[in-house]
Amino acid sequence: MIGRLRAPLPCIQLLYLIEKTVSKDCIIASNTSSLSIEELSTSLEYPERFIGMHFFSPANVMKLLEVVRADATSERTAIGVLASLAARKSERGGPVGHKFPTLVFPA
Repeated sequence: MIGRLRAPLPCIQLLYLIEKTVSKDCIIASNTSSLSIEELSTSLEYPERFIGMHFFSPANVMKLLEVVRADATSERTAIGVLASLAARKSERGGPVGHKFPTLVFPA
């Protein structure tokens, strides 16, 4: 878990380091709601594997997750994230939104 960064430059530097550290098939996600997922994705060598996942506050009450794609986010990344969330949800049981956030797909 990485703490709160409020300015684009530290995030871009951190994303650069993360990308150089993780495997090439690792999906990199940010939960920022104040920085542009599009802008952050442009700093990556492989922007197709970058996605935003924003939990609405308070997460224990709202139970809502917004998945945000940048222009370069690949279908594989988006589907992979959604499939992973759905698999985790099915392991926990209950209707969508019961114990795991509902998904919102922005246009």
